[in-house]
Amino acid sequence: MTTEVFTFKLTSGEEIIARVLKVGTEESPDFAIEKPMVIMLAQMDDNRVMPVPVAPWILLTQSDAVLTLRADLIMHTNPDVPDVIEKRYLEQTSGIALS
Repeated sequence: MTTEVFTFKLTSGEEIIARVLKVGTEESPDFAIEKPMVIMLAQMDDNRVMPVPVAPWILLTQSDAVLTLRADLIMHTNPDVPDVIEKRYLEQTSGIALS
């Protein structure tokens, strides 16, 4: 996938997935993100559990708003999102079905 999509584990315990517009650096450790979604677990028919982005992280924000994710709120950052999760996220945030 070509879009910069990361997952974040926050100090609150939440896990979110978002498009990253600016990656934190040593001089400026905060991330600029858009379209953040909360990752929740969904049980599949065969009792497997799969993470699925299911809801906006901040409900009362414009969908195209750029948000600052402060570095001190982030426990872990993962830029290597599995393709199946990234694809589902992009479908949900764009409204376009990807093949």
